[in-house]
Amino acid sequence: MFYFDGNGTQRSFATNLTDVLPPDAFLEASAGRAPFRLADLLELRERLDRHSAKKVGIDHV
Repeated sequence: MFYFDGNGTQRSFATNLTDVLPPDAFLEASAGRAPFRLADLLELRERLDRHSAKKVGIDHV
């Protein structure tokens, strides 16, 4: 968001700090909750990487 201060200087700040934009639907629905823990997701990523490394040459889409 851009605005002019009392001296006529153009200023700005992020719109996510205001109520100018409608609220994000996902953030409203999740209400700050997450179904998975970060540590579990990182471990899953490592396992998937190791699994895919075993299948070198196979093109996954």
